[in-house]
Amino acid sequence: MHKKLHWFCPLLSCVLLTVFASSAAARVFELTPNGPMTIQQAADQAQAGDVIRLAPGVYQQRVTFNKNSGEFGKPIILEGPADAILDGSQPADLKWEDASFISKGLYRTTLDWRPWYVTADNKSITQMYYKRVKIGSTGNEKKEWPMLFEKGPEGRTLKGAQAVAMVNDDERTLYIRFVDNANPADKEIRLSPKDPIVLIEGAHRIVIRGISIRDGWCGVYLKDTMGSFVEHCKIGPTHHGVMIAENADSCTVRFNDITLNPLAHIDPRGDGRGNWTNWLFTKTHGYWDHFGISFSESTGNNQVHDNYIHSHWGGIEDHSKLADSNDGNRIHHNLVHNIADDGLEPEGSQPNCQWHDNVVYNAICGFRIKPVKRGPMYIYRNIIYACGEGFRNFSTSPSKPEVFVYHNTTFAFRGAYSSNSVFDDGTKNYHYYNNIMISTNPWSQAKGAKLPNWHGDYNTFIQVGDDKDKWNKGIETLKKQGLDANSQFLAADSDVFKNYKEFNFELTANSKARNSGANISKLTGKTLPGMDAAMYQSSQTDAGALAYGQSMPKLPRDPGQIKDLPKAGSWPAADAQWRRVLPEDKNLKSTGRPLFTPPEIQRYWDKPNANMKPITQAKITAKEEASIGDDVKLGENLIKNPQFSEYKGDSISGWKLANSSKTKHTLHVDTEQTPDSVKQAARIDINGVSGGLGQFFQRLYVKPGKKYRFSGYIKSNPAGIGLYQIKIYSGKQELARLDSVKSNARWQKAIVDITDTSVDKIEIIGRFKQTGQTQGKNIWFADMSLAPVLGSTDSSSQSPASSSVKQAAAAPAIDPSSIKTDDSTLTPQEGNLLKNPIFSDVDSKGGADKWKLVNTSKTHHTAVVDTDEKPEGLGQSLRIKIDGQGKGLGQMLQRIYHKPQGKMQFSCYLKGDIKGIAFVQIKIYNGKKELKRINTGHNTTDWKKVSVAFDNPDIDKIEVIARFKQSGYVQGKNIYFADMYLGPASE
Repeated sequence: MHKKLHWFCPLLSCVLLTVFASSAAARVFELTPNGPMTIQQAADQAQAGDVIRLAPGVYQQRVTFNKNSGEFGKPIILEGPADAILDGSQPADLKWEDASFISKGLYRTTLDWRPWYVTADNKSITQMYYKRVKIGSTGNEKKEWPMLFEKGPEGRTLKGAQAVAMVNDDERTLYIRFVDNANPADKEIRLSPKDPIVLIEGAHRIVIRGISIRDGWCGVYLKDTMGSFVEHCKIGPTHHGVMIAENADSCTVRFNDITLNPLAHIDPRGDGRGNWTNWLFTKTHGYWDHFGISFSESTGNNQVHDNYIHSHWGGIEDHSKLADSNDGNRIHHNLVHNIADDGLEPEGSQPNCQWHDNVVYNAICGFRIKPVKRGPMYIYRNIIYACGEGFRNFSTSPSKPEVFVYHNTTFAFRGAYSSNSVFDDGTKNYHYYNNIMISTNPWSQAKGAKLPNWHGDYNTFIQVGDDKDKWNKGIETLKKQGLDANSQFLAADSDVFKNYKEFNFELTANSKARNSGANISKLTGKTLPGMDAAMYQSSQTDAGALAYGQSMPKLPRDPGQIKDLPKAGSWPAADAQWRRVLPEDKNLKSTGRPLFTPPEIQRYWDKPNANMKPITQAKITAKEEASIGDDVKLGENLIKNPQFSEYKGDSISGWKLANSSKTKHTLHVDTEQTPDSVKQAARIDINGVSGGLGQFFQRLYVKPGKKYRFSGYIKSNPAGIGLYQIKIYSGKQELARLDSVKSNARWQKAIVDITDTSVDKIEIIGRFKQTGQTQGKNIWFADMSLAPVLGSTDSSSQSPASSSVKQAAAAPAIDPSSIKTDDSTLTPQEGNLLKNPIFSDVDSKGGADKWKLVNTSKTHHTAVVDTDEKPEGLGQSLRIKIDGQGKGLGQMLQRIYHKPQGKMQFSCYLKGDIKGIAFVQIKIYNGKKELKRINTGHNTTDWKKVSVAFDNPDIDKIEVIARFKQSGYVQGKNIYFADMYLGPASE
């Protein structure tokens, strides 16, 4: 630490400027928190070799280095001790008022500027993003901000988040609620704008060293700079720690302590999954992701090493989008701990990027490989443990780059390999060699991911847990796909590590991982990075991150023990020239623009403050009363060509199908696939992959002062890939987006009500997914109507937009006459006590006769006989669609009064959209006394036969109950039952 100088001058009592006697005339600016010179003034004056030194204290300042650059060996340095604190918060006049008429414990205050980051008592507060939870924008009030403040996401309360804040851009108001309903006036609330605390832009060889940085949207932001260093700093709480952004070239981030310091439960394993509440608030309703260190369209050759990132949302991520950025970055020897989402997460170009020798523990996913656009990327010698997943292959890159994953050690609970949303050619140029992976399952998948098609071999898999069926099925999948022919699959008690339960992954002398690997150079035809040592070039090598004799790493490393560690300001070389990967005219068009404020947000803050009024209790009440009854009279249909009767070839008058450079969707008039009594429908054949949803639309101009009802039929193959979206406007301002129910595999009628009487423009949009999973699939729209509600005038109320988003309540879920059943069965029916056990008798609503589906005031589950989804050899199944969150488990049942003579047996087939959400329960009674409950196994995503036997001489009543979860994550999902049997047990 630098020796403190004591010097006094009446005029410059707080600034000391020392000029060293040298040809470079280097200077030291000694600053204190209260001036008179600010850090910005010193930064503007500093020349190559100058030092800006901060005394202990809190500096409520932000600083930009953009005037002058350092030189090789003579950087411009901003430094200080750890108790010299840069605080990026901005003063705000907070006048808190009670908003409990919206939600108990909710408070609010008006604002005159837009904050993007909120802390309370030096703890980060979880935030919702207003545009994602705006009233009327989701079609589901449970996903809109008043209900989220009241109940939490999926009804989970606020306990996991501890506190939630939201900036309402319409009102220019900040809302906040603490789980204990505390008044924020009793806490130290700090707000920060969307500005970095330290910004290096257009200046080179700047060094930030040793200071603490807190309370800001971003701690340090590197842009258009070469050779700058951020080292030995304590950064947090901040939303983002360090961003290595546009055109950052050969910069170094090292030896920093970075944290989000959240008030929320963020430990993915330490609080009984309470952290999932915080995850949902952030990922589903908030600002998505934020990280300790992140890349965004950097030039490349950047070094990120020996940082300690902890108690954060994400560890280190590259979220660049351009294929030419981030060439040759190295991310190594970082310690990443206690992460709410992903520990390490590369995306973007990744040419010649190396992620190695990092340790990640206690994260939902240790290493998430997002779609790599170019490559090759190298991932080696990382140790990942106490995570849900080790390596997750996520999504697919059309360019099919090479990714090499080798000599890593992972301990992950859900899957060794994991595939999520991987479609098309999958990850065919990924290579997994010589890794050790401890897990319950060699391979897991999510969201219908493609079967593994990478190259994998000479890995060591170690089973933990008792589910041998899952373990063996995973092995079988890998073998069928031609993977891991020479890999070994070991039991948990195998001699491999000294003590993996205590997270010691050093190999024992007799470890089965010794000499189990291969010479990767011979497998790949080239020497991969990190593999030039002799021990990796032999015909047999130890698998995993640590070879025999190597100790568990201690990270971050001691700088004094690192050989050839460059001094800050002396790397890259003196003759290095700054490289710009983003041309100057592309900066504003880059998809990786972290500093950019979306215009749909900025427009609210450009208006005079006087026009912004906080929401009143009357407005909340008006919204609740704004729904339109089912028996209203409607006026003339305003949609042009609503039945698609006017068309020429595949061109339908009045309607437009949007395509991008990546899609070739086609539009057709279909006279075969139509709802009853409707002559034709519009069919879209989905062809191409693009971001967001595809759209088929018509724009209408209407007179304000009316309420409107939209209706239309929709179906798709497969179910759930589309919906109607109604966009409503007043002038150029978009008021809301109202979504209908999602498409089903059968025709269903969707209704959306528009209750905002200020609307003068309406867009009718048929929206559909355009992902790899929907390629070659179809969606149909038919018989649309948009009509004014007769009798509704501007005197009815100026209420906010509200979407009823419901199917016609009086109509059955499906036309029963259209269901053609048969009596096929796979189970002998002799002695079957159940009535309508194979669901061949259809009731008036399309469900199964003799079976009772239970609904409460909070649920609207539907049961329909399904002749498409069924086990092979059967004519039909019964499909239950889960709609609404009730207490406990949902149920569909049949009651039988019978006294068995001996042992009884029940069997059926079942499946579901999600594994493990349904089973069948048998309740047996004697009179009113319940004797026992017997449960079958749970469903999988494939048809599965389940069977149970029971015997009790006192039985006189039996209930057969199809039971299913009805919590938030299963909403809109389907479960299926088929071929039920209850009768004497077969011998």
